[in-house]
Amino acid sequence: MSKNILKYKDTKLYRIRKKNKFFIFILCVSMIVGVIYLSTILGSAIKVGNFNFLFGKNKNSIAKHSYYAVVMGEYDSLNEAQTVASGVSVMGAGGYIWCDDSRYFVVGNVYKTKNEADSVLSNLTNTKYTPFIKEVVYEKVTLDIDNLTKEQQQVVSDSLAQIDDVFSRSYNYSIKYDKGEIVATVVSSELNTIKGDLTVVASKLDAINTVAVSNQNIYIKNALVSINAELETAVLKVIDGSSTNKDLKYLTTSIALIKQNLYKSLSK
Repeated sequence: MSKNILKYKDTKLYRIRKKNKFFIFILCVSMIVGVIYLSTILGSAIKVGNFNFLFGKNKNSIAKHSYYAVVMGEYDSLNEAQTVASGVSVMGAGGYIWCDDSRYFVVGNVYKTKNEADSVLSNLTNTKYTPFIKEVVYEKVTLDIDNLTKEQQQVVSDSLAQIDDVFSRSYNYSIKYDKGEIVATVVSSELNTIKGDLTVVASKLDAINTVAVSNQNIYIKNALVSINAELETAVLKVIDGSSTNKDLKYLTTSIALIKQNLYKSLSK
């Protein structure tokens, strides 16, 4: 039998395949380069949660958006609200008292989407309270950072992004703890880490304030300090473990409302 078992057509096919392999190789290299380039762009866009998707065409502008609070009741006086807050805390609700337009709202927790808030509200049956959903609105903000260097602009942007990140992480720990997916000691340790991260961001903002002080940067710094104080309190309470579910909801709500006050100040 002849050793050359390939016919002419077979040989021709083999040569075409060699060319195809070279073409495929070039195509793969191009795709890899494209993916690396795209991932670099997207990486900076989604650096902290979905925060940067709130920026419109103007990178200095943050779009108006909302969270949703499950409110256990609305009251005329602080004393009445405090009494209710104590009662709902026993049920595992946050019991945060939110004063808005001279009215006192006792908040169970704040959620990222209305669907989540609706789901929680539908499960609040057989209670003497009359819970409802109140929208937590964050006004559109335009940052005054054109006079800063690119590095300084990034610090200001990162400071706001860090607030969203702290809320998201605290929110997720609250949900995981309620589901029994995480224990109090781990949560306390994680919150302490977040506190450290926030301190680093605040120190970078401080450095800018020494050379380019502005009301905007002062507002942001004050918000970071307030959130850090809430984290410090939460770390101590959560490690105790006696009311972790309530303490995490209280923390989440406090961060959401500190952020709202900040956005109100920045939007003026």
